[in-house]
Amino acid sequence: MAKRLLPHLFLLALAMFITFTTAYRRVEVSSKEDLRELTCGWPLPFAVSDQSWRDPPYPWKASCMDGEWGDPIALLLPQFVINVAAFYVLGVALHSGYRAVRKRQGMGRIAGQI
Repeated sequence: MAKRLLPHLFLLALAMFITFTTAYRRVEVSSKEDLRELTCGWPLPFAVSDQSWRDPPYPWKASCMDGEWGDPIALLLPQFVINVAAFYVLGVALHSGYRAVRKRQGMGRIAGQI
């Protein structure tokens, strides 16, 4: 049982890590209003940051994680969970495809030896 659960726990942790790192992706902003509600994350934006204190030349590329220590970052939990689920499903599909190919290659070797 634990042997079957371990790959799923690994894929879930990997999906959470990938989802969290997408908040570091840079977004182009073109005004102070864009900086006031900077949204990051992929495929659904799940992190919102207020970086209106900046005065950069526009257009400017910013990330929700570019702020100073103490800058508030709001995480939108439903979008975060949907992103994690999407990356988890993708990971399970890739893992299942890999296992099917490995199984087929193993069967081919055995059939070729007979």
